[in-house]
Amino acid sequence: MHRSVHHFETLNKEIASFMEGEAYSIGDGYEAEGAWYMGFLVVHREPPPDLSLIAGDATQNIRAALDHLVCALSGTDCVRTQFPIFTNEAEYGKHRETMLRGVSETHRAVIDGLQPFDDPKHPLALLRWFTDHDKHRVLHPAFGRPHNLRIHRPPSYEVEVGPTKIMGPIQNGAEIFRFRLIGPMPNAEVQVKTEIDLTIGFGKKALDPFDIKEIGGRAEQIIEAFSDEFG
Repeated sequence: MHRSVHHFETLNKEIASFMEGEAYSIGDGYEAEGAWYMGFLVVHREPPPDLSLIAGDATQNIRAALDHLVCALSGTDCVRTQFPIFTNEAEYGKHRETMLRGVSETHRAVIDGLQPFDDPKHPLALLRWFTDHDKHRVLHPAFGRPHNLRIHRPPSYEVEVGPTKIMGPIQNGAEIFRFRLIGPMPNAEVQVKTEIDLTIGFGKKALDPFDIKEIGGRAEQIIEAFSDEFG
């Protein structure tokens, strides 16, 4: 896990350095129908490929730490053993015996309970998706990823936020938010201020550093849960 922490810290530094150069800005405007106010991502510079490499290193080290845990628990030569991560219970049943060869039933029961069945957004499910693609296919592309939209408006108005899927890669001009005001004077001119943070997302599911940190934290909790076994 120490290597993953190092890579995560490096990733944050490199992202901060890249974002300082005003790589992105936000364009905005009103939709002709429905009174929706929308924001669009304007890309001035694409992020360097090194960000994808560092993100891959961070997640692969997290995955390796979990695999090493199972190896230590198994007491075998660790051929084909690994920490299982499955969202499908039937698939898990097919591979459980091989992956957990030598692991005690007590420890197997704990690992059974950690499986993210039917939850593709679970940190462990995201870890498997990210590392499998990174290892067996191509690097996850890096791109601008908005988060934490803040809308400041008069207290007499409510905000209806419209649906916008933040999936990657996000291209230049992509809609990243939309909202409209609901209040006592629908056609009145109202002062509204919007703020939104930008970071870097990776891959189709637009994982960002916050997601990677959560994944690492969950893996660390799992490893600590077995710490008594190794003193």
